[in-house]
Amino acid sequence: MSVHHPLSAYRSLDDVRVELSKLGDVEVYGHSELGRELWTVEVGQGDEVVWVTAAIHGIEFIGVATALEVLRRGAPDGLRLRVCPVLNPDAYERVWEVGGMAPVAELRKNARGVDLNRNFPMPWGARPSRMPGAGSSKAGAATTGVVATATGAGTLEAGATATGAVATATGATATG
Repeated sequence: MSVHHPLSAYRSLDDVRVELSKLGDVEVYGHSELGRELWTVEVGQGDEVVWVTAAIHGIEFIGVATALEVLRRGAPDGLRLRVCPVLNPDAYERVWEVGGMAPVAELRKNARGVDLNRNFPMPWGARPSRMPGAGSSKAGAATTGVVATATGAGTLEAGATATGAVATATGATATG
């Protein structure tokens, strides 16, 4: 008798990698805290690049499906799409391992306990949020190191915003 996994309607991390490789040439642009590969696929042609990202939190399975569908549909004429379907593979895998049964706050964080969505620097003149961990005055290495590597931007200065290069939110988000 087979056991039904509570998240079987969604793709495992291994399944995401297999699907991604069917949609284009997979580039490994870095590694997570636990050494898992960070993947991206670029499609289309043009000078302008639009980033599509998902799963900055481990519980965002729908965002992964959306990012893969955007990739499947391809880039509009004159535009390149760079799709990163799982920005936080450690949390994504942890959610899968526990069947989604843990406090939501724990399913959002990377292996070092950092909520990557709360690790971007604030824009100049912005006021900090009352949300825990939000609105640091400096960029966190957990996000900007990956962004700088993936974009070829090098080191981001304190106060510079990484969100111009890669926008992230619940689910998949595209930005120019």
